[in-house]
Amino acid sequence: MKTNNKTEKVSFKQAFIDYWKGYVDFQGRTTRAGYWWMQLTFFLSGLVFIVIIFSQVAISDSINDNYETDIAIMVFLAVILLTWLVLFLPSLALTIRRYRDVGLRGRGFLVFLGVQIILNISIFVEIVNVFDNFDTDFNSPLYSVGILGIALINHLISIALLILTLLPSNQLTISPESNGFMKFFLRTKESELDNKVINTDSLVITTPSNAQITMSEENSSSTTDSDR
Repeated sequence: MKTNNKTEKVSFKQAFIDYWKGYVDFQGRTTRAGYWWMQLTFFLSGLVFIVIIFSQVAISDSINDNYETDIAIMVFLAVILLTWLVLFLPSLALTIRRYRDVGLRGRGFLVFLGVQIILNISIFVEIVNVFDNFDTDFNSPLYSVGILGIALINHLISIALLILTLLPSNQLTISPESNGFMKFFLRTKESELDNKVINTDSLVITTPSNAQITMSEENSSSTTDSDR
């Protein structure tokens, strides 16, 4: 089932329902309100959880109970892992629906995500190399510039994707006449007929004799015949 927010005025309740309804929905759309309501929920929930855990750790330290401190830390890590496993798919689907609503296709987002994964792996590999060849590589200006360049590109992509979540619906949509490269990344504009509502009560039918009969007149005529 596709999750489609048609208006920016999405309540917290509706955003919460759509989040779980679209658990693996990567084809629908989510507006700014629907997206940021959930981000606020994640932030506040995480903040409350961190306060509770660190309060428990502080209490355990004050009474020199290392066993309870270790238990609190283990619970903290276990809950984080479990929460990540549960929320990974719906959060990814929510993000892709937000980008689709702006105009960026899901496959376009996956390209940027793939680039970021490659950059992060490169940074990790280079950091490992720092410890293996600290005296030779770390002091090299070229090496430092390379690490900083990779990190900068990664951060720029992250900032660009963040900005996309702040844009209104259909901000990046393109015309159907655009080239294939643009269509790969961006969604085309919807036809006006897709959003047009036809009022059947005032539908006009033209007969071969050029006489115009309204639908409402036909309905009233058929009602009169049935009464007879």
